[in-house]
Amino acid sequence: MIKNYLLIIGAMKCGTTTLYETLSKHPQISSCLIKESGFFAFDEIFERGFSWYEKQFNFDSSRHAYALEASTDYTKFPYCNSTSEKLAASKPRQFKLIYVIRNPLRRIESHARHAQFNKKEIGQQPSERPDHSLDFGISPVSLAMSDYALQLDQYESYFDQGDLLLVTLEDLSRQPSLVLRQICEFLGIHVLPNSSNFYKVNTTNNMRRPHPLWEALASSRFAVALAKTILPKNLRHWLKDAIMIKYEVQGRYKLNPEEEQAILEKLVPGLLRLSSHYGIDVEKKWGIKL
Repeated sequence: MIKNYLLIIGAMKCGTTTLYETLSKHPQISSCLIKESGFFAFDEIFERGFSWYEKQFNFDSSRHAYALEASTDYTKFPYCNSTSEKLAASKPRQFKLIYVIRNPLRRIESHARHAQFNKKEIGQQPSERPDHSLDFGISPVSLAMSDYALQLDQYESYFDQGDLLLVTLEDLSRQPSLVLRQICEFLGIHVLPNSSNFYKVNTTNNMRRPHPLWEALASSRFAVALAKTILPKNLRHWLKDAIMIKYEVQGRYKLNPEEEQAILEKLVPGLLRLSSHYGIDVEKKWGIKL
């Protein structure tokens, strides 16, 4: 049984993929074969049981201290609303949580572009919104995800007992070595070697789709089975990445001043709690005056 897990619980479009990829390189961490398993977010996946979940890690207890995964669905309350209960019901397993946040206005902009590209906001469920451009308003899902205090309240006991670490994308981008050192100290593992080698992945400025040829091959069971037989996994991933094509997302994804003011008015109670209870100085971090 794997006893210790590290979960990057969100927030969406706040650098979780980049942090996941960086921590995956740590020799004391075993990363999940499926980055966003959603195991604790969705009943139908959780019902597969820990026998299935543990198989998603190449965990070696002789060298690994944590099994790592990163699912932003873990901080999409109330749309995913039982994650903390599932964690509590998973004893004697123990969980360390990292929650990455950013200026909520910039997160909403990035979310809108991402959702327009993927047509998804929650897990693999198709979005009910036909258009996520800001010309069609702010998604209620996106607004809820930007209420960081609301999401943190679902894990308040983990925060109070020192098992939840809050990180801002702004700090991670400006001072990666310092933040990664803080994360390693939080986990009780040695400092990540070459922690200054921090690179961004999965950004909204780098949206690409598989080449039509790749999609055609991927739709053929015979081609997929043959590729898995004759091509190593790393080579398959390299080939897919090599033929990806840039995709232009149509629509407006920059908030105007009136929209920013309206959003902040809705988020003020949560921002006040984020500051007073969770220790994030929103004016210093993001220039947001309350």
